[in-house]
Amino acid sequence: MEPYEVLIFIAYFISFFISMVYIAIFLYNRDDFITKVPKDYEKNALSVTVLIPAYNKEDILADTIKSILNQDYPKDKIEIIVINDGSKDKTKEVAKSFKEVTLINKENAGKASALNDGIKVAKNDIIVVLDADTLMTEELTKKAVSYFKDDAVGVVIPTLKPYKPKNLLERIQVVEYTLSGFTRKILSFINSSSAAPACSYFRREIFEDYGGFDVDNITEDFEMALKIQSHNHKLVHLTDAVAYTDVPKKLKELLRQRLRWCYGNLFNLKKYKSIFGKKYGDFGLLFLPMILISILLSLAILFSGIFGLAESFFRKILLAYKINFNFSFNFDFNRILAELTNPKIFLGVIIFFLALFIVYLARKYTRQSKQIEKINGTNIGILTYLVYAFIYSLILVNVWLIAIFYILVKKKPSW
Repeated sequence: MEPYEVLIFIAYFISFFISMVYIAIFLYNRDDFITKVPKDYEKNALSVTVLIPAYNKEDILADTIKSILNQDYPKDKIEIIVINDGSKDKTKEVAKSFKEVTLINKENAGKASALNDGIKVAKNDIIVVLDADTLMTEELTKKAVSYFKDDAVGVVIPTLKPYKPKNLLERIQVVEYTLSGFTRKILSFINSSSAAPACSYFRREIFEDYGGFDVDNITEDFEMALKIQSHNHKLVHLTDAVAYTDVPKKLKELLRQRLRWCYGNLFNLKKYKSIFGKKYGDFGLLFLPMILISILLSLAILFSGIFGLAESFFRKILLAYKINFNFSFNFDFNRILAELTNPKIFLGVIIFFLALFIVYLARKYTRQSKQIEKINGTNIGILTYLVYAFIYSLILVNVWLIAIFYILVKKKPSW
């Protein structure tokens, strides 16, 4: 058996194992996918401060603020702080047009610095970090806050979806975000979720006990999530509460963003290497090693596949040259049947259908309603999924390769 085929079978085994683990956890916890909000939640509602770091967001900031004001949550329990991070457009004027908003103006120093300034003046029990281009759905806050009745919960995160995707690239990201939301929910049941992205609800004590966001980190949200995990707090993910966020519309923008994310993930995994191991349960024993193994295996398959294809191509060219390019094409049913019954193809088909089943579950459990999904354009079609699975995923593997190179040469990706 060729080395490439060995890698393929290893990848199949890992993919099958991970898929079955996800499905088993889902079946065991399927009744807990729905958030149970007490009917009298308003009586004991926790006070919430929403921090919005904003840099040149005049086009979307008003909609973001309105989405907070439209929350199905006691209005006197919500504080809104916009941190204008040295914007050069009318971001400041937009924020000032809302009487409910407290505005902080500062010189441009990045998102982490802006959030830390906001945390210093936030008054309430729960601090929400919300990107200026991310819109809350009406029930989000009451659902998210309900999980803080468990004292072990440090962060609650909704499912993110692209806001009204228009082109193919944005629709592919719908698949990515939907699957991510569902799998993070699965992982949160074994306390292995590891992200605090564009909309996150934090218990105030997290910042008081462990400090704010790392201003020198290009993925400060992932760093914060690992910091929280390193102190054994729970990260809870919601699938039935959604926030819509702006996503890259052009391939160049997407690749630069993903390079930052990949580099930041690797950098922070190295920074928090101490949380690998049995001390941190499934997170240290299963999830973190799974990330690294998946990355390394994907790269190994990529290189082996390229080498194998190149070798096969030149071998066939040499053979064609020897027969003076005198080709004859015969239909060989037995050969076709042998290919179809090849274990590699058979197992690949099984894993593909397992993946489709997980996509189906992700669609079902992160959907607000069919009508809303249709209006927002966040339905997942089979053709879009195929592009995501067979083309987009291959592109991401190459991004991981570049990120590893940046780590090795100690170079930070640019914004």
